Amino acid sequence: MLRKGLEALLPAWAGASVVAGVDFFLSATWGTLAGRPELLGSGWVGTWLATLMAVIIWVLLRRGLTSSRKQFFWIGCVVAGLPLLVGLDFPFWLALLLASSACTLLFALRAAPRLPAPSTLACKLIIVITGTWTLATPWLAMQGEHPQEWSASSGPKAPTGSPDIILVSIDTCRADSVFGPDSATTPTLDRLRTEGLYSSFALSGSNQTIPGHLEMLTGLDAMSHGVRENRERPPAKHTLLAERMQAAGWETFGVVSNPLMGAEFGWTRGFDAFDDTLVLRGRLRPIHEELLNHGWTGWILGRKWSRRALSWVYADYRAVAARNHSTAQAVVDIASTQIDALTKQENPFFLFLHFMDPHSPYEAPAAQRTARSNLAKKKVPKRFLPAQGDRVIGSMLIDTEKALLNEDSGAMAAVDWYHSLYLEEVAEVDRALSQLIEKLEANERPTIVLVTGDHGEHFGEQGWMRHANTLLEPNLRVPFILWAPGKVRPGTIEGVPHLTDVVPTLLALAGIPLLESFDGRPVHLGAMPNRIHVATDQDEVAVRWNDLKWTGEWSTADQIEQAPSTVRLIHLQEDPSEMLNLAEDIVPRNLAEKISQTIARDAHSGLTTDKPPSITHEALLEELGYAGDD
Repeated sequence: MLRKGLEALLPAWAGASVVAGVDFFLSATWGTLAGRPELLGSGWVGTWLATLMAVIIWVLLRRGLTSSRKQFFWIGCVVAGLPLLVGLDFPFWLALLLASSACTLLFALRAAPRLPAPSTLACKLIIVITGTWTLATPWLAMQGEHPQEWSASSGPKAPTGSPDIILVSIDTCRADSVFGPDSATTPTLDRLRTEGLYSSFALSGSNQTIPGHLEMLTGLDAMSHGVRENRERPPAKHTLLAERMQAAGWETFGVVSNPLMGAEFGWTRGFDAFDDTLVLRGRLRPIHEELLNHGWTGWILGRKWSRRALSWVYADYRAVAARNHSTAQAVVDIASTQIDALTKQENPFFLFLHFMDPHSPYEAPAAQRTARSNLAKKKVPKRFLPAQGDRVIGSMLIDTEKALLNEDSGAMAAVDWYHSLYLEEVAEVDRALSQLIEKLEANERPTIVLVTGDHGEHFGEQGWMRHANTLLEPNLRVPFILWAPGKVRPGTIEGVPHLTDVVPTLLALAGIPLLESFDGRPVHLGAMPNRIHVATDQDEVAVRWNDLKWTGEWSTADQIEQAPSTVRLIHLQEDPSEMLNLAEDIVPRNLAEKISQTIARDAHSGLTTDKPPSITHEALLEELGYAGDD
């Protein structure tokens, strides 16, 4: 019985393997799966399962009747052809109808015995090849994901004695998480602040990753670069800090841990080497998921089990980092290896480090668990707790936000616990940074370190959670610490720094000439001037001057963007929580003029395109919580 079963399955699986392989290579040719040969193995698994079921049904229907090798081979071909029909934009029901009809007609007319089919030996060879390929899928998935190693550039060299420059970006880092009465435990950042120049907060021009980092890395504000949200790509026309450092003779290296900061978004410009291996597997997830949804594997397993299957093949960026205890530790490990190489030569280097840890989901290593979070958890109603463990994911924050809106009495207890977990993530970044600072000091080279963030995070303020949803202060205030022993006198920055100040500050300290086109200025060259600050997202624009903060809502008419309408007017000194809206009052004339001048130079219209984000881009936004309710 077993032998007869194998004799039936062998040609059926061979036929299925051939057609599924053709389907995959057609998809690769169209570009969706290009360069990902390991995905073929996962597609074969589902096709084989579907073929097995088809063979069983066929045998049961033809009980007592014999079937030939050719018939089973073509059964496999027809089953594997169904995803191909769907891939050609046939509706699923039509593809299923066509496949069923083909099977019925094929065998009703007894055409299969007359059709060509490979020999038994050829079928065995096909199964051996495809089976070996499938077993090698996890190994294939790991190829090409090794860190890019730095090697000395052949370009110009920086002046002798120039400093090494390290820019640290902590994703989703509120200013009050590192400085203030409710901050995380951050002895490393405390030391850098004490020995350096700092501000209690700096202002970001965005509540999202891409526009926030574009401001940080170009010295251009939200009006000048024009990008409002993560659905928009960084324009290649804007020169990045790494490009300027490289042109001036610095060796350049970057390590990132957010998929939106990966190579495909153009952030590699100016880097001699750029390591995004911590996000590469996360970047492959939507590609793999597309394959699963296209073929039998996804149809049989369903969305939940498909995700588990792809997690077995690819670990996401969090899981990869978990092998090194945390994302922060993984970033520092990669950076430390490269610093060892960079310091073997005399030329200075520019190092950009991005830490994803404070971004949701919140789940710091057990070593960072505090008594505060353990106590806070005990007060949280069960409906706000994870199903298991202490991993707080984006959907939980959305549910909590809705509960706050409905004045759920247990929601604030959940907010307090989530916030304590978030602070533990910040503390973990600080711990990892201590190793980096220790290594830099051991090298005894002139060094400059600037620590900041791209945007903040809400924890219940006015009923909000997460970010990418308001231009209130918790989303815009980020840390700003400049540590430059022997180059900058310790103390506080006079005035409020902006993220646009990062590039001119570091260039000035490196002795590189500044451009008049920069919207920022060096923070170490005296008091910051009284200047306009502007922030934008997909819904609003906020203009801040002195203690007044005006917020307007973008609007369009006949697909033409109109002047934003006033939503809020806040006096920040009198109302730091932004609860008292003065919008019914007349906007002061001098502020109104500043608003008009600011909006007039908005570059967003020059970037607007009808081309939507790619499938991969959309999937990454969804994975990171920038879709749906955001």
